[in-house]
Amino acid sequence: MTDKMKIKEVIVVEGKDDTKRINLAVNADTLETRGSAISDETLAQIEELHDKRGVIVFTDPDFSGEKIRKIIQEASVIFSFLAIFQVLQCAFLI
Repeated sequence: MTDKMKIKEVIVVEGKDDTKRINLAVNADTLETRGSAISDETLAQIEELHDKRGVIVFTDPDFSGEKIRKIIQEASVIFSFLAIFQVLQCAFLI
């Protein structure tokens, strides 16, 4: 039996079937969005995982997959802005 490549980043997928397929090919942790209606809780998880380990978004090339990628991308811009704002806030408090 051959060892599967270990992926350090967490792979964001749409559902359980995607997780199964990923794990056939590589050794990786996944986060399932369970569809294109991504909750704020899931977005917060993605942000936290991005900061700790990195994230790979691996969705289908269809409408739902595109929607998920767009939501995550837009949230990433917001997360980046909030992080910069928090740094600036701390700088002025010192």
